[in-house]
Amino acid sequence: MLYQFSTTKVIGYGEFLKDYYQGQDIVDLGNEDAVSLETATSLKPDLIITFAEKNVEQYEKIAQTIVFSTANYDSVEAEITAIGEMLNHQEDAKKFIADYTARAKVAEEKIKAVIPEGITFSLFTLSEKEIAVIPSGNSGGEAMYDLLKLTAPTSIQKLIEDSNGDWQKQRISWETVGDYVGDYVGVLEN
Repeated sequence: MLYQFSTTKVIGYGEFLKDYYQGQDIVDLGNEDAVSLETATSLKPDLIITFAEKNVEQYEKIAQTIVFSTANYDSVEAEITAIGEMLNHQEDAKKFIADYTARAKVAEEKIKAVIPEGITFSLFTLSEKEIAVIPSGNSGGEAMYDLLKLTAPTSIQKLIEDSNGDWQKQRISWETVGDYVGDYVGVLEN
């Protein structure tokens, strides 16, 4: 039996993956800061792939562990190709990329059919004290700006360029959020 280790939060916003995991057992192990090692151990995995480098020692006691850093890749396609190679599923990775690319193109065309040219989109994460701008290449920004080819306001483009990839410099105060708001605004939950 194939178990996919995930959090229900990931599955909730990974709607486009639903066709790939239907009919499979999915076990919620918690989030990256509070993984249930007991549950993970009971599933007897052959391999653990994680983003959480700090938990590797614990995971290695359960199964062979690979730390997967998206920072090592310049696109979703490169990430999927790498995972396909790690799992010896190169052909499946190629098929997934082709399907993913085709669906993204359809979504891009639908959006462009109803959104006038020149419209801008902002994407943020929120907390009580600050707000963070999500750039291209990060989290939902990759989907919004890279995949769907939507345009960020000039203020966000400048902020991102000036930050040189430093995530801390992409955080703004609530007092200045109006300077970064586009015609449409998306908010990612933390």
